[in-house]
Amino acid sequence: MFTAAFFTLSGESINLEVISSDSQHKTPVVVKAEWNEKWFEPGKNYEYNHNLARIASILAQCAYDDCSDNKNNSLACIYASLGVQPEKMEFNYDIDYSLPVVGNNQCAFSFASCKLKSLPSCPELVFVTVRGTPANANEWISNLNVNDTGRSEGAVHEGFFHATTQVHSALVYYLLRNRISPENCIFLITGHSRGAAIANLLGARLVDEGWFAAERIFDYTFAAPNVSSEEKTSDEKYNFIFNIVNAEDVVPQVPPRRDMWKYKKFGVTKVLSSYWSCDEQTYENKIYAGVNSLFYKFMKRDYYPFRLGSFIPSVVTRVLTGMYSEVGSYYGSKLGLRSRAEKLFWNAFPPISSNDDFDDGNNYSSDSEKKKNGKKEKDSFAARLSKKLNEQTNGFLSYSGVAFGDMHICTTYMCFLLALDEETAFAPDTCGMVEVIIDGAFECSVFDENGKVVARVLDGLLDLKSVSSPVGAMQLLGHVVIGFPSNRNFKVAVYRDSLIPSPVSFSVEKYSPDGYLEFSSEKKYVFPFKSRVCVFDAGRDLYENGFSESRAVYFSDASRLIDEGGIKQRAVFRVQPEVSAGSLHGIVTGVHFGSRLFYMSTLAGFTLMSDENSVDLYAGFGHEQTLINRFLINFELYGRNIIIPGQLDENQKRYEFVPSLRLSLSLKPLRRTSVFFAVSADFFYDEDSVDPVYSFSGGIKF
Repeated sequence: MFTAAFFTLSGESINLEVISSDSQHKTPVVVKAEWNEKWFEPGKNYEYNHNLARIASILAQCAYDDCSDNKNNSLACIYASLGVQPEKMEFNYDIDYSLPVVGNNQCAFSFASCKLKSLPSCPELVFVTVRGTPANANEWISNLNVNDTGRSEGAVHEGFFHATTQVHSALVYYLLRNRISPENCIFLITGHSRGAAIANLLGARLVDEGWFAAERIFDYTFAAPNVSSEEKTSDEKYNFIFNIVNAEDVVPQVPPRRDMWKYKKFGVTKVLSSYWSCDEQTYENKIYAGVNSLFYKFMKRDYYPFRLGSFIPSVVTRVLTGMYSEVGSYYGSKLGLRSRAEKLFWNAFPPISSNDDFDDGNNYSSDSEKKKNGKKEKDSFAARLSKKLNEQTNGFLSYSGVAFGDMHICTTYMCFLLALDEETAFAPDTCGMVEVIIDGAFECSVFDENGKVVARVLDGLLDLKSVSSPVGAMQLLGHVVIGFPSNRNFKVAVYRDSLIPSPVSFSVEKYSPDGYLEFSSEKKYVFPFKSRVCVFDAGRDLYENGFSESRAVYFSDASRLIDEGGIKQRAVFRVQPEVSAGSLHGIVTGVHFGSRLFYMSTLAGFTLMSDENSVDLYAGFGHEQTLINRFLINFELYGRNIIIPGQLDENQKRYEFVPSLRLSLSLKPLRRTSVFFAVSADFFYDEDSVDPVYSFSGGIKF
């Protein structure tokens, strides 16, 4: 039943019943909102209105309700509460994805209209609410359609463009049927995610066509992806479009705006507050507490934020643009993401027809259903691996599974706006992020302002257990990325336990509050070694002033910093097989066991001598030391037992013990595997003399 409140529409508080489609509980929550017709006076649309954004977020949330057959759907109830008569509501939710030309590139949307009687000439307020991506493969595949036709960078995202055209055509017919004059109407356009992208393009298109005055269009989007590579997206005439994004959300960052990818949004972007945009006390006691209180009413569970600002979206776009340097490679036939992702979506979501019921994607199978379907509760390899990784990350993996959903769902955006005032809800324009990308083999510890270690890297490998707020860190191929909020200071200590100063290269990247790359530095170098630690500032100082220079810390101060950071080479027990061949020696195999500081070795092989072959057995010990970067030097002392299988005369020895010294230089491109070149000295002796015999060998250790 519609619950209208017509007497309040000129400037009063109204109570709205809202159901979150993101929750499996579907419990209505009564929220208090403001509504005032005077908000829509022409020209006020270029000023952000927090109360209007709240109403728009409620509309965008309720758009996920199935509006095809249910006349009393939650969106219709909201429209009615805002003064719309039932006959003025139109829901376009029956979609036939088999239609030629448009196919998957469609969307669900609704229109509604009512008179703004408190304004001069009583203009008609037209609501345009676009649903985001439902739980079907069709519209997910349309999201992938950057430019299926040209398979290269296009001016506008093709999937969103066709859906916008669909909404635009239907809107024109709606205005004609209801005899609404273009000169005397005002639009409120909104949507979430895919719906936000379409709302963004629709607002820009209405202005570009010239039929509707820009000052009469109010456009609020939530979690909008990037929609266009055109330069005109930055034109101020589109600044009536307010794109509200969560810094932690990946969706507003795609298609990427990085390197050769140039996609952006029309209008102004406003970034919700995050753990990285304010001090910890403000976030926990005011922002998180307020949002979580309302979030729990909708979802019956706590809100799971990442507390990492825009770090995760930046890593995602870094990986995407690294794998697919431009749109053409995204469509590549073998490794292209476009075709692979489409197959994934078809597997994840069964094909639906226009008559299928809408599924909000929150289907949870009970234990009895699993048994009925013959599903056995059994830990697969993937489950065991996931469990192990979860342990290694202090539970972050399982937490992330929920947080990846919470960062994007419309409920999160709505709760931020409803629970917080404008000043608290949004991050300052000066609060961005800085990333340090360090390459190669090195040890590193990151200290916060209190001297606590918040990240650690050992031999070029990120120690996942050491990573804690407020920094983010990610291991990528050949380098480690460490992200810092711009409102706190940190100290980065870089070390290498090498005999010779080891060049360690790194670069610095600066990101805007909404997570876009603004600046990337050239490669910079520090030269740590056994007695020297290189230190530089990160966080606020690095964000505001850029990188100036590192500081060198020596001897006892260096040792203290190494101990505090936990980056001293540890005596980890390992078992390392070896296979080698040499100038005098044949194939030698064996194993080393122990730590790099001291290990035992047993080897076996044969030696090519002048007249006869011998079988050799080695037993010894050794020590490994880093020379520079990934080059290692090993000192090994063996007792070599030579067994000669045959004899030429009665006096020939069949057994001989020979001391042997081996010095090897290794290159360790991987964490365990190394290739080496060695020089050996075998000391043959008798009663009168010691005769060293030198040989060369090369091999691999696993």
